[in-house]
Amino acid sequence: MVLVLPGALPTTSNNSITGTWSPSTISTASAGSTTYTFTPTAGLCANTATMVVVVNPTVTPTFTQRGPYCIGATSVSLPTT
Repeated sequence: MVLVLPGALPTTSNNSITGTWSPSTISTASAGSTTYTFTPTAGLCANTATMVVVVNPTVTPTFTQRGPYCIGATSVSLPTT
C-alpha cells in the first residue's frame, strides 16, 4: 500500500513503475485544467504518461428572497435545492 498525501501524486504507478511528476502536486488554487506529466525513473523500460486534472469553480447557491412576514403569519418552507 502506498500512502499519498492530499495534493501529492503517487511516485509509483498502478503497474509498479516508479518515477516523478511535473508539477509534483495537484494545485486547487484556481479553477481550470492542468496537465501533469509522469516521467519514469531512468533505466526503466516505460513511457511517460500524462493526467489532466480539472478543478471546478465554487458555486454559490441563489434563492428567491422570502418575506417580509407579520408576527404570527404562516411562512413558506425554505427550499432545499
